Amino acid sequence: MKAEYAITLHKYELALELVQMALSQIPESSVAHYTMARILLLQRRFEAAEVAFVETLRLDPNNDLAHMLYATLLQELKRASQAEQEYKIALELNPQSADAHFYYSQFLLMFRNAPSTAKIHCLKVLTLEPMNAAAYAVLGQIATREDEIPEAEAAYLKALSLDPENPTIHNSYGVFLCDKKRNPKSALAHFRIALMKDPKDEGYKHNLLLALKVSHSFYWLFWRFASLRHYNKGFTLFFILTTIILVRTPWFLAQNDRVWLPIAVVSISIFILFMLYIFTINPLLDLCLKKGWIR
Repeated sequence: MKAEYAITLHKYELALELVQMALSQIPESSVAHYTMARILLLQRRFEAAEVAFVETLRLDPNNDLAHMLYATLLQELKRASQAEQEYKIALELNPQSADAHFYYSQFLLMFRNAPSTAKIHCLKVLTLEPMNAAAYAVLGQIATREDEIPEAEAAYLKALSLDPENPTIHNSYGVFLCDKKRNPKSALAHFRIALMKDPKDEGYKHNLLLALKVSHSFYWLFWRFASLRHYNKGFTLFFILTTIILVRTPWFLAQNDRVWLPIAVVSISIFILFMLYIFTINPLLDLCLKKGWIR
């Protein structure tokens, strides 16, 4: 009980000491091993946490919470098949576990690219816990993956109405606004809130700086170019072929007719300037942000 209290205070080393004291008296305590596994997982000491989870499940194979958290650990270690097996065991042991359904829905979305199946588990969470803000946020991610933009926005707004201080939800909604709504200025406000709530998170910081750049009018062309290249697999080939045609054709015609020479010079100059812009805009704006010239 003392270790559990230390965990709530984020005093993980003290919590470990207390658990080790308990284990020195009762080495076969599955509860103590489970508590140790949770502490090590919170500290991101994954190898040691795995040993503790395996020992917990040896002593108590019906501990659905241990199976669920062990699955999240295996997910961190990119061992997706094992993680999925542990999620399934956890849900077999306790089909009414909202947490197990929630984490499994995230797993299905990230590792299995199965938004429809993830949605089933996410809706189960909301059946069990109708006010679960994180589940609404995941529902927003699922709807985004399925290109159901109005439904996604409604889910994100519901999540924020239930938990307006949650940095993860603000960050996810900011990404949605930036990528799907093409509204970086609105996204910027949510990235700011996320970073204020958790200043150490590098992902929030990256998204905030990206939104700052995207909000700058000089960055717009690069952002559109990069988005097209990212979301359309054939865009790069299309761009190369189009560029070759637009640059090469006037130059070829100019060999036989000097009237085409100015057009050839202009087309080649535009291409060179565009390439310079593409390769320099990111480091240039990064420098401006670092120097505080863009606030």
